[in-house]
Amino acid sequence: MAKDTQGILKEIKDDLRAMRSSQEREFRLLFGAIITVTLGLAGLMAHGFKWIG
Repeated sequence: MAKDTQGILKEIKDDLRAMRSSQEREFRLLFGAIITVTLGLAGLMAHGFKWIG
């Protein structure tokens, strides 16, 4: 019984570790996309207001 419980706990810990890694990767991708879109819109506005060529 104790070995089964330890095995299940190990599986749960491994799954949580994998989920955290996945979330970190997704956060970095999302954060990069938000920064890229913000800079693109700022450039578009600057061009529209004729602040840049």
